[in-house]
Amino acid sequence: MLFKKLRTDRRYLTFRQNRRAYIAFWVLSALFFATLGAELIANDRPLIARYKGGFYFPVLVSYPETAFGEEFAIEADF
Repeated sequence: MLFKKLRTDRRYLTFRQNRRAYIAFWVLSALFFATLGAELIANDRPLIARYKGGFYFPVLVSYPETAFGEEFAIEADF
């Protein structure tokens, strides 16, 4: 068990000494975490909608068109 830990520590130190690989790892990690929220921002529904003084959150709840003054009780198309 100790041998595996020593081997892992040696591999980590070797990776850490490779400056280009280490910086690329952090850049790719930052880009990955930045894209986790992309689906929330770039979708076909607004995050917040205000209609007649009321606030609606279409990204969280599906509202019928009747909530916005239309005739049919189908999902609103923003």
